[in-house]
Amino acid sequence: MISAGDFRNGVTFEENGNVLQVVEFQHVKPGKGAAFVRTKTKNVITTGGEKQHLTFADTVYGPDFEPLLELCYERGLSPVIICESAGTQAEDAATMKRYYQSLGK
Repeated sequence: MISAGDFRNGVTFEENGNVLQVVEFQHVKPGKGAAFVRTKTKNVITTGGEKQHLTFADTVYGPDFEPLLELCYERGLSPVIICESAGTQAEDAATMKRYYQSLGK
C-alpha cells in the first residue's frame, strides 16, 4: 500500500486493479480545513490520465486526522472543519466533527 507521503513524480502503484504512475502531485494545505493530496496520474497500461482528490474512503490516503484533532482538543481549540474530499465533503467533515466531539465525553 502507498501512502500520501510516498507520492513523488514517477512513482508507480496499483489501485483498483490498475497500474498508475504519478505524473504530478501536490500536498495542499488550504488556509482553513484539512490538508489533502491532489494528484494527476496516468494508467501505465492504457496511458490514460486522471486527476483525483483523495477522500477518507481511499485506503492510499494519509495522514490520519485523529492526532491533529486530539491535539486541538488538548489545547482547548475549537476547529472549523472544512473538507475538500471529492464528492464526500459533508460525510468526511461530519466524521471529523463526531470524532472531535467524542473526545470530550
